[in-house]
Amino acid sequence: MLLAAARDPSSRAAFDRLARLATRLLGVPTALVSLVAHDRQVFVGCVGLPGPAGEARETPLSQSFCQHVVADRRAFVVADARTDPRVAPGAPGHAALPDLGVVAYAGVPLITEGGQVLGALCAIDGSPRVWSDDDLAVLGDLAGATMAEVELRAASELARALAHEQTESASWQRFMLTLSDVLRPLTDPAGIEAAATRLLGEQLATARAYYAAVDAEAGVIRIAHDHVRPGVASIAGTLPLAAFDWIGDAFHAGEAVAVSDVAHAPLVPVAQREPLAALGVAAFIAVPLRRDGRLVAVLSVTETTPRAWTPLETVLVREVAERTWAALDAAGAQEAATRAGGRTDLLLRLTQALATTRTLEAVADVVVALMTDALGAQTGALAVPTADGGALRLVRTVGFPEAVEATVRHQPLPLASPLTDCFRTRRPVWLERRDGPDGLDVRYPPITPVWDALGANAAVFIPLLLGDEPVGTISFAFPSPRRFSADERAFVIALGRQVAVAVDRARLFGAADAARREAEIANRSKAEFLASMSHELRTPLNAIGGYAELLELGVRGPVTPEQLADLERIQRAQRHLLGLVNGVLDYAKVDAGAVRYEIEEVALDEVLRVCEALVAPQVRAKGLACAFVAPPPTLRVRADREKVQQVVLNLLSNAVKFTEAGGRVTLAAAGGDTADAPVRMTVTDTGIGIPADKLEAVFAPFVQVDSAYTRARGGTGLGLAISRELARGMGGDLTAESRAGEGSTFTFLLPAVPPPE
Repeated sequence: MLLAAARDPSSRAAFDRLARLATRLLGVPTALVSLVAHDRQVFVGCVGLPGPAGEARETPLSQSFCQHVVADRRAFVVADARTDPRVAPGAPGHAALPDLGVVAYAGVPLITEGGQVLGALCAIDGSPRVWSDDDLAVLGDLAGATMAEVELRAASELARALAHEQTESASWQRFMLTLSDVLRPLTDPAGIEAAATRLLGEQLATARAYYAAVDAEAGVIRIAHDHVRPGVASIAGTLPLAAFDWIGDAFHAGEAVAVSDVAHAPLVPVAQREPLAALGVAAFIAVPLRRDGRLVAVLSVTETTPRAWTPLETVLVREVAERTWAALDAAGAQEAATRAGGRTDLLLRLTQALATTRTLEAVADVVVALMTDALGAQTGALAVPTADGGALRLVRTVGFPEAVEATVRHQPLPLASPLTDCFRTRRPVWLERRDGPDGLDVRYPPITPVWDALGANAAVFIPLLLGDEPVGTISFAFPSPRRFSADERAFVIALGRQVAVAVDRARLFGAADAARREAEIANRSKAEFLASMSHELRTPLNAIGGYAELLELGVRGPVTPEQLADLERIQRAQRHLLGLVNGVLDYAKVDAGAVRYEIEEVALDEVLRVCEALVAPQVRAKGLACAFVAPPPTLRVRADREKVQQVVLNLLSNAVKFTEAGGRVTLAAAGGDTADAPVRMTVTDTGIGIPADKLEAVFAPFVQVDSAYTRARGGTGLGLAISRELARGMGGDLTAESRAGEGSTFTFLLPAVPPPE
């Protein structure tokens, strides 16, 4: 951004003034504000440089003394280039003397606040000259003024870019809602492709937009329809797949390709440039669609003249590609269901019912009720990720007893359950019986009590995928063992894709409604700040991961085994840091008061038993003893059930983390001494303990009592801070008692529900 701001032609006058001031203050004929790139230097400020170099305002590095300033990150001074060995023939920049007449030179670096050296501010004389300390001080002051100008222009450019991006994002949301509304009722593949390409071409104002289906066995790509601007020739028809071999690596990797100028893009072989020009393709975006490891389609937009595509435009083409595929897939599923007789009615009823739904709850009501009945299931449920992405929550259930629903309503993603496995792996989970090596009891023993309570002996869990992104799951349980046929499996998976589109549409409506509500709130600055921080922190981390993957794939050339190992370490560190960033953002939400509480009467015995079961695998894996002192069934609190479970799980996880093998963790709960006293839940461990002077500090954000010990186990120091805020948000508190080296006891207080008289 800074480099671009400095190179903006509109900035030349300001930088020329600074260069002119340098000539006057130092009494030299020439002064330059030079930006040094990998193969040349560009003069954004230029006074007194004669000849072609002055007119072009750039030279190759062979004529650049400024490269020494950038390389050394400090001032570079030459009194007489004719006798200075640092710029003698063969040295970097040596041609500046014979080509440009540079005899005396003094340059200081242009350094950003982040430490990046952009180039140099330099003074040049055609005669030998001894540069004084005052001369260099003047240059240093002028370099500071130059960087202030650069930073100011970069900030202005960033503000304009952010405003443009927000406008584009709002337009994108409206476009995606329109696309969903147009594609939803269509069942004819040709009609779906025509509608999608027309809307995409109009949205991006491109010369051509087309959807190409890949027939790998026949070795061809089929374009049934392309949307073209008046005067642009259609390319609809059948093309050989081999014609796209030059871009095959990117397609096989599933990567979108954006080329702004075909005639000069390194990606485009010289032999391909003329054929593309003959088709009127001077710039393009192409997005491959891969399913089950195969290239199945390509969605592309092209332009007849060079065009600089924005990242958001590339994302938009990918989103349209995914939704077009989903619509075609749903149409194919609908056709198969029609052939399957009774399934046709279900699909039609589901489609009609979903067409009028605008909220996630309404989608869940329709899907769970209709599909549970049609499949002959005993129970059904639809789950979606929580706002922080760390768990799944059940939006709607059918056939669940209230007590069972309460225990499974909130499932953290690390939990080993068929629901979370389905979401994490993006694959269906088919459980045809309870016994046997693939039976439910063997694969998911912690969930056995739930299935006992439901009376279930078979189940299916289907991921709701929008492209490759999971947006939720649907699940159904059956009272008897059941074998799922290939046709039945294909049908349920296809329905899952239909439901995924409806869930995503509900999310878009929800986002639109939320945006309208937020526009009416006067104090929205904090929410906007959090959204900005999320983008600014995650974007560079995602870029690190993406470029590491590109290097790993050999895009930049062959990679040695040692380099592959290094790239794997980079990716692990990137994923770990991204997790830490997400934790920081979760705490920011709590700190901003953006957490909502659903206060109700909660039976502690049920919640604590679930928590104890969830951490049992961690306890066993570490070789710890775990005791659970169950409270009486009548002990109840007024709180948010999910938040209670979240706090208790965090306390238990901390206890396991900081207790060595052979230690003990105890979970207990009891009522107060009086009717109005709070309920006390305690988690006690025999771990490393906490010094007395740091007991209160552990509840502050980002505090780690023993940073070396914590680093070995991971974490950001936010868990206890978040837990205490949640406890206080429910009218309770969280306190700690401990002795270093002996263990700790954390007490979670919540308002009690008086027992019935």
